[in-house]
Amino acid sequence: MSQLNANPNVGAAGYWLGLDTGGTFTDAVLLADGRRVVASAKSLTTPWDLAIGIGHAMRAVLGSLPAGAHRSDVSLVSVSTTLATNAVVENRFSPVCTLLIGFDDAMVERSGIGRHGGPLVRVAGGHGATGEEWAPLDESAVKAAVDEFEARVEAYAVAASFSVRNPAHESRARQLIRGLSQRPVTCAHELSSKLDAPRRALTAVLNARLTARIRHLIEALSQVLAAESIDAPLMIVKGDGSLMRADVALEYPVETILSGPAASVVGAGFLTGQRDFVVSDMGGTTTDIAVVSGGRPVIRAQPSAMAAAPHSCRAAMNRAPRAVRALVTWKLPLPTTPNTVSAPSLARPCPTASATRMLRNARPGPARGTGSPSRPRWAAGW
Repeated sequence: MSQLNANPNVGAAGYWLGLDTGGTFTDAVLLADGRRVVASAKSLTTPWDLAIGIGHAMRAVLGSLPAGAHRSDVSLVSVSTTLATNAVVENRFSPVCTLLIGFDDAMVERSGIGRHGGPLVRVAGGHGATGEEWAPLDESAVKAAVDEFEARVEAYAVAASFSVRNPAHESRARQLIRGLSQRPVTCAHELSSKLDAPRRALTAVLNARLTARIRHLIEALSQVLAAESIDAPLMIVKGDGSLMRADVALEYPVETILSGPAASVVGAGFLTGQRDFVVSDMGGTTTDIAVVSGGRPVIRAQPSAMAAAPHSCRAAMNRAPRAVRALVTWKLPLPTTPNTVSAPSLARPCPTASATRMLRNARPGPARGTGSPSRPRWAAGW
């Protein structure tokens, strides 16, 4: 008989360890059977080494395991964070090199990437609306960009015209970059299947800019879990309130924007059992508010805005009880006592688009500039 089944104090679900790493504090909660709060703890977040703050909070709750329980009984580790959200709000990003394949002047202007610093390289190539090659990929330009900017950046972002119709040039550019660099590479077509190349490009840039920050978090989590002998799946809360594996978060850190805010509204219902309420969460960096009506969060139809950086995330702007927000995305029965934690029906994830800067007043201009041959005016911006 396993230790888990031998322990009469915990059922088949074992213990769930929930963590939230914010800009100021790191919170931890331990749940039994996904319902009963066993322990909670709070520690200062240590940005220079996230493992320190995470370790303090984790050890505090693990030290409260009931008699007869073991760390091997922990069957899930789930983490939410506001690190990416705070980076967007405060405009604190890692430097990246952006390669725009087949973009003309109007498309570059619409993307807004050039206004935010970092190397930007236009490369000949790209495809048409039906996936046909508009021009061959200039592989020498891709290699030259890596040679020139490798020492100045921490990641690369690649976006090509109509890559959602044919991603061959983005994929080949990534292959070339990886042959010369160990730095992460983001391809725009993997983040969004929608038309609008400038917005896809900005999404790719944002993803690349967040890679180092989220890697720091996941490496710190992995380090502490190994030190504490916790061998359980590590999941990260996405911006729509659902969960993804840690290795997926490393590839697509843009998905963690609004991770904490999206999960917090579930945390409020999780703790109170209410179906109609307003959540206001004042953190060290931002104050976020959400409205829940009939057990469901009210979703903004228009793109949300964080500080002066609007984007296309459809999400409830919120942040709330943090210590449980990483676990309450699971659909569980309603709480029956003040110490019983469970998720009501509002835990259904809300849909979210890739986080990008919305340029509402942009207008496609005439096809011109280097990087692509002449194309119809209607094609500018795709």
